[in-house]
Amino acid sequence: ASERLRVCKHELKQLEAQRYEQSSTLEGLRDEVAAMEKNYRQAEELHVSIQKLTEEVACNQQKYQRERNLLCAAVSEGINSLLSYKDLIGHKLDIIARDCEARVGA
Repeated sequence: ASERLRVCKHELKQLEAQRYEQSSTLEGLRDEVAAMEKNYRQAEELHVSIQKLTEEVACNQQKYQRERNLLCAAVSEGINSLLSYKDLIGHKLDIIARDCEARVGA
């Protein structure tokens, strides 16, 4: 009976050591799961941030394109106005030149 008691105590110590080892492993796994959950939340937040930035970039590109088109239209209009003004000045210079020639010739 005492041999059986000694064997049982030995087995009990082995089981307790095994339970402690499994408990440590379980605690480690819990820590890993918590870290993975944290990483997943951070990845989700990062994904949302990337989506917002992508939308903002698209919006800014559209805004830039509109402003660029307006600027190009304004420059084109300015160039056309200058060309018209140049033509008007050339026409007036022609009139003045003819008037001078008429006066000199008279």
